[in-house]
Amino acid sequence: MTDTFARAAEITVPLLTLNGGLEPADMLAAAERLATTARDGRSEVISGVGHYPNLEKPELFNRILAEFLHTL
Repeated sequence: MTDTFARAAEITVPLLTLNGGLEPADMLAAAERLATTARDGRSEVISGVGHYPNLEKPELFNRILAEFLHTL
């Protein structure tokens, strides 16, 4: 096992997790954990969509991603 979360604190660049709210709870929890473990991590959830928020709500996905990228 690679122990991702133990190494996440070493991430030195801004990190965004962006998931659909209909993903399994354990996947959403893992994304949130990753975002809070990384130094500059953020987590966003798009309600009402599953695994492909970029296809299911592309305007909202693009807005969230663009806002994140503008902070870099």
